[in-house]
Amino acid sequence: MSKSSILEKIRDLFFEDQTMKTESNKMADYKNEIAVKLLDGTEARVKSKGDAVSIGDLMEVKQGDNFIQAPEGKYELEGGLCVYTDKDGFINEIETEQKDNSEPENNMGNNEMEELFSSVEKLMDVVYELKQEIETIKKFNSSLNEEFKKFSSQPQEESIINKNKPVLEKNATKQERLAFFSSRK
Repeated sequence: MSKSSILEKIRDLFFEDQTMKTESNKMADYKNEIAVKLLDGTEARVKSKGDAVSIGDLMEVKQGDNFIQAPEGKYELEGGLCVYTDKDGFINEIETEQKDNSEPENNMGNNEMEELFSSVEKLMDVVYELKQEIETIKKFNSSLNEEFKKFSSQPQEESIINKNKPVLEKNATKQERLAFFSSRK
């Protein structure tokens, strides 16, 4: 699984409940247009919210006389900048060329990276399952609440058996006992 697809899944997971902006509203946020060139000489431009190329910006490459959204992939720009775009042309990773040898290199090997991505993918699967379970519990809780409301709105009456059965108290007088036994058939 690629880095960009993992990032997309994470975005979907945490931002799925937010209302999606329309394409015109999304593009209104991109106020600056930065002209760049790829190492092979192809003209490109980055629509940015800020003054510099950053993650989340939209990259377009020139094809013929028009600019089109950059296909998913890696793009090396003049000046040592390398950007990765997702399927929609948005930049999701930026690398810079390290010219200073004093900076430590990333010692994480491919196996470790694959293990990390695998762990993240497993974690995301668990989170998706938990979200589904929570939705199921919410639905069940809702149905229980409805049943409780129906039950609580029913009239409370004394049992028919107890209602029609005369009761003789222990401390009843002779007259009360006489009336009790004479009323029974």
